[in-house]
Amino acid sequence: SLPVEAPVVGLVAVHRFLLDRSEPEWDGARAPLIEALAARVERTSVGGVAAAEALEMLDPDRADEWRSRRAEVSRTLGLAAFSEGDYPIAVSHLRTAQALLPEDAEIAEAIQEAEFQRLQQRLAGPCDRVEKESLLAAFVEGTTCEAHAAWARGEIGMLSAISEVEIVSSTRVRERYFPLDRGMRWV
Repeated sequence: SLPVEAPVVGLVAVHRFLLDRSEPEWDGARAPLIEALAARVERTSVGGVAAAEALEMLDPDRADEWRSRRAEVSRTLGLAAFSEGDYPIAVSHLRTAQALLPEDAEIAEAIQEAEFQRLQQRLAGPCDRVEKESLLAAFVEGTTCEAHAAWARGEIGMLSAISEVEIVSSTRVRERYFPLDRGMRWV
């Protein structure tokens, strides 16, 4: 028997257990499991996404309905995380929604903006020039937003310019190119 308020994780585990079984005694557990999972889908939470995903396989007659609900919940969670500034979570949920709703322009735009914000957060944290350049190059390759790509290319250019300035201003190089000591001269 399934407890009325079983957590979604437990219900999904039961679903996975029953998925490969066709024994008659397990068939009786499918209907209460579907009912319990369907109640969790109504909530807008990560559990709702997992429940809808499980229901797509468990209840094939209504698979399109569950897929649609999973997309809707993922979209809602992604946009909420985006508005709260939790960009990695936003990207994760929005990518799930995009896979299910590829024609939704708002989702695609939100993913681009969340990826951009996530990149800026990462660049503001501790990372060296090589890592920054690598992150920016990967972002340019993956973005479809030309404004974001132009910004990233500009940042790569600035990193290169800063790198050249750092080399010239290092002590050893400065002594070689700026001979200010007695007995040294420009050539």
